[in-house]
Amino acid sequence: KDAHKGDLLFFGRSSSSIHHVGIVISEQGEPLTMIHSSTSSGIMITTIENSDYWKKIFQYAGRVIND
Repeated sequence: KDAHKGDLLFFGRSSSSIHHVGIVISEQGEPLTMIHSSTSSGIMITTIENSDYWKKIFQYAGRVIND
């Protein structure tokens, strides 16, 4: 809920086993949406709240640059 546009979203089976990272592209107040890529599907835009898969393996968000 506190993720901002540009934050990184980390996914995996546990916080010590991250296997995927996405970048938040949604604004505050909008459904949490990320851009990410995979070897099988290429670049994709996914709304986390609409995906049981991504919701289940979401671990944490991180901010690299504070503005």
